[in-house]
Amino acid sequence: MIQKLCVCVMIVGLWLPSSALSQTPQELRAGIGYAYQSVGDGKLGIEYALTIFHDEERIEDVAASLSRAAKVKDLIVDNSLRFSYDLLNRVSLTIAVPYVYRKVEFWESDTSGSNIGDVSAGFKVQLTEDKGAAPVLNFLAVWYFPTGQSPYEINPEKKVATGAGYRSVEMGLTFSQAMGKVMPFARLAYILTLQQESLDNMRYGDILAEYDPGDLFGGELGLTGSVEESVSVTASVEYFYQFGGHYVYRYSGKVPEADTIYAVATIGAGFTVGKVSVNPKFGFGITDDAPDFLFQIRIPFDMQVK
Repeated sequence: MIQKLCVCVMIVGLWLPSSALSQTPQELRAGIGYAYQSVGDGKLGIEYALTIFHDEERIEDVAASLSRAAKVKDLIVDNSLRFSYDLLNRVSLTIAVPYVYRKVEFWESDTSGSNIGDVSAGFKVQLTEDKGAAPVLNFLAVWYFPTGQSPYEINPEKKVATGAGYRSVEMGLTFSQAMGKVMPFARLAYILTLQQESLDNMRYGDILAEYDPGDLFGGELGLTGSVEESVSVTASVEYFYQFGGHYVYRYSGKVPEADTIYAVATIGAGFTVGKVSVNPKFGFGITDDAPDFLFQIRIPFDMQVK
């Protein structure tokens, strides 16, 4: 299905007259996301993003010869503010602070709560010059800090997690190429996760002492095109593979975790008004480990302060 979405964007871009396609490559990249934007000396960026995830899973519980099935529903509402500052036409520094509301419905009860999420900070280096139709290649490094409520330090019957519960470092490359009326883009990333030790969390009648989440690698492939003055359409697919980690319990010992595959297809739009753009998108999971659907709206704003 994502191939059909990409083809539709390309056909629309090729069919419309060039006079209607007034968005610049910089505006198209801003609509895709911070990772793809070119760097400008003295540019301050502020971005608000609202992301809603919803997932529903059917599970089986077999105990004492009694088998029952139930649906587990997970709703996450992520409000995030990102600040970035560009240096020397090549380097950009960034920090993102999320605030998360989460509601989990399990069996016949539900638990909800809100708290700060995992704060991230990093930098971006533009490896190639931005010369109109020339490709822009960026290198990114981002550190994720476990500032949110960890799932490995709570009682899930009373509290909900708002963070991953472990530190991680993401390194990757992004590519975007203006090709007349459309712009293909791609991202390749590797996420190194760090083992959590010195845990003391009671679960399943045992005590969780350590957790190794397993590293991830993957990326994104998409296409965006300007369909009217200040309006663009984007389609993409994101894929990540996570190696199975393991839990270490005080009495049960090491318990392995299965590998997971996360893949989501999205389609969205971008609307530019002056220096501000509004970028809504809708996505749906195409693997069991991905959320059933997501909705996001990003509002980035850039200003020159130097």
